[in-house]
Amino acid sequence: MRTAAVTGLGVVVALGLAACVGDPAGGPPPAVVPTPSATQVHGRWPDSDDTAQPPPFEVRTGHDALLLYPFTYCYRQGCADGVDDDPPSVGNPPEMFVHVPVAEFDELTVSLTPDADDAARPVPANVAELGDGWWRVTLRGLAGDHRLTLFAVGDGAGDMVADVHWGTTDDGPTGTATP
Repeated sequence: MRTAAVTGLGVVVALGLAACVGDPAGGPPPAVVPTPSATQVHGRWPDSDDTAQPPPFEVRTGHDALLLYPFTYCYRQGCADGVDDDPPSVGNPPEMFVHVPVAEFDELTVSLTPDADDAARPVPANVAELGDGWWRVTLRGLAGDHRLTLFAVGDGAGDMVADVHWGTTDDGPTGTATP
């Protein structure tokens, strides 16, 4: 069952969407990924049908899950470009887990940009592949509030992009991102 309220282009908030968590095409999440007790949805294009827009990223932190629809994508036979002026916050967890539900999108790049500095150069986050479309993401860089950009791509298969806010209270490693 879906319940949703459209609050602007590319911004949708919904509750009660348990049926979409854990896309069956990707298999079950690895044991290190927490089981959600609450799920929210953000970013469904208001006039999109289920075949035009890719399925959402699933972002898990603690026992919360966020189904995060991309605001920019090339998927199947269509492409869309957008922007999310108000991405959702995932709080300040030490790590988060991201599921990319399109099997052909086998690469995930995650970058952090400090919220307070629009001119700042994005810093790559640490991203580790866990299998079956799941990835672990940890901070790299200074503590603070960041816009985190998720970019999934597959060689010739398309791509999808979405943002969240991630606040961190501790500095992460500042060296080269780890695989």
